[in-house]
Amino acid sequence: MVRAIQRIVATPPTTDVSVVTFDQPFRESRHAGECDISAVLLYTSGVDLYLIRHAIAEERRLDLDDVDRELTDEGRGRFQAIVSALGDVGIRFDRIYHSPWTRAVQTGELLAPISHGPSISTEELATSPELDFFTKLDGNSVACVGHEPWMGEAVSLLAFGDARAAEIRMKKGGVAWLRGWPGDEVMELRGLWSPKILLR
Repeated sequence: MVRAIQRIVATPPTTDVSVVTFDQPFRESRHAGECDISAVLLYTSGVDLYLIRHAIAEERRLDLDDVDRELTDEGRGRFQAIVSALGDVGIRFDRIYHSPWTRAVQTGELLAPISHGPSISTEELATSPELDFFTKLDGNSVACVGHEPWMGEAVSLLAFGDARAAEIRMKKGGVAWLRGWPGDEVMELRGLWSPKILLR
């Protein structure tokens, strides 16, 4: 029934997002209508939370504040393709939270085609992750757009109970999918996708 979304291969606690793989490419069968994440049999209840690192941005420059760096044309194009891939498997967001830094704001804006709720700027996604922030998120399917190393630390915090428990480095435009109830229990890490996996 669902060919493109498979159980992620088990990986050791110290890992890079690019080594997490699926049995089949992310986008396979999407044209046949067989790739719909809403049809996946879920064994846990709770919120679907998607942690997303911003897309490719300008390089650091002495004459440009880090918070003001914008997405490059390449970054926009690649992330638009990622958004299309997410939409093709039925992913939709109730709300999008993003860092106020320009590159995260612009990445959040590119998620608009697969969102039917508000986009909210918060400083909580421009600093080390705190569990309290995630317990207050509204929505059943929520995206959070931020930066490294904090996005990787957030995955570790939510999935393993400690921001330092696992070394997870997310690529620009990478997505982590967690399911469960933040704060009440550790969340289930259901997907950890690099842009390369998403765009296969």
